[in-house]
Amino acid sequence: MFTNQSMIFYFASQVVSIYSFACLIRIILTWISLPSTYKLSNMLATICDPYLNLFRGIRWLRLGSFDFSPALAFIVLDALSQFLKFLSFNKAINADTIIAILFQMISSAISSILIFIIFLFIVRFIIVKMTRSDYSSNYMLNSIDSSISPLVYKIAGTFTFGKRVPYSTALLIAAAVLFVILILSIFLFQIIFSAIVSLPV
Repeated sequence: MFTNQSMIFYFASQVVSIYSFACLIRIILTWISLPSTYKLSNMLATICDPYLNLFRGIRWLRLGSFDFSPALAFIVLDALSQFLKFLSFNKAINADTIIAILFQMISSAISSILIFIIFLFIVRFIIVKMTRSDYSSNYMLNSIDSSISPLVYKIAGTFTFGKRVPYSTALLIAAAVLFVILILSIFLFQIIFSAIVSLPV
């Protein structure tokens, strides 16, 4: 049965989750330049950017043209949400609780990175199919390709026995493989997390 204090912690955890979703929408809207989204984008920028900017200055979160700082921002929000949720269920703050929260942070980080890479592969695959060319004269696309193509061909090469395949095919294979890994990792993380949470206090 929930007490008043538990309800407050649970409500706070939901607020953090909603804020995390708002930050996700904000990031997606930065990739989309449509007049119809300007008003929403400006509103979310006011709400989310002060928090997201706290992580943008961390150099080791940049890999070439990619900025992984939002992933860390989401991990922190997820950890806070999980912590508040633990408190809402009257869980004692002990070593098991801390381990569970840390494990949740690690699993969230891995899942977020995999989702981002899969999304990137799929978007690039669609662009290749639309332009009917594996190569692009666009500077941004060339920068993306130089960063992801080694990983794409390495994953695809594992399943094509080293045979060179078109870039679009390699992108599709790599995205499919990472998607399977994502599903399996989520399933495995859930089993381990449930085991940690069910440990006697």
